[in-house]
Amino acid sequence: MYDLDPTDDRIGRANILLTGIPEQSGTFDYVFLDPPADFYPRGDDSDFSASAAKADTMMKFKSLGRESARTLKQGGRLSVVVEASTGSFGVIDFPFEVAAMMKEFGLTEVGKVYLPRRGDAAKVRARTSTEGMKAMTSDCRELLTFEKR
Repeated sequence: MYDLDPTDDRIGRANILLTGIPEQSGTFDYVFLDPPADFYPRGDDSDFSASAAKADTMMKFKSLGRESARTLKQGGRLSVVVEASTGSFGVIDFPFEVAAMMKEFGLTEVGKVYLPRRGDAAKVRARTSTEGMKAMTSDCRELLTFEKR
């Protein structure tokens, strides 16, 4: 197991975005990814660019997906916790984007579970065309599971 900031000495320290997963190809049966909350764009500043933020986040997910696919055995599975980003810019549907991108790495979606938002997450709001900012009815993250075939 690897983490940016391990809380247990059984977990190795690694930033897989910079170094990749420090293991040989085709060695894992299962990879679990849970990116931190600050992994996702949350900007509401006037100079915030949703398209640039989306591209940056998807580039990170592409690195994670590529490394995960590389280290998985045939028939191995990858689970990743993904959440949408919302703000005055609207919604960026990262669960949809990530599911589509994983196909590029030969990974097939085999499961989806909806999870509650992190306890420290701010109330999610989205802009509607008629009512302005409104609380979203679906306030969740998604646990997506893929299989390498």
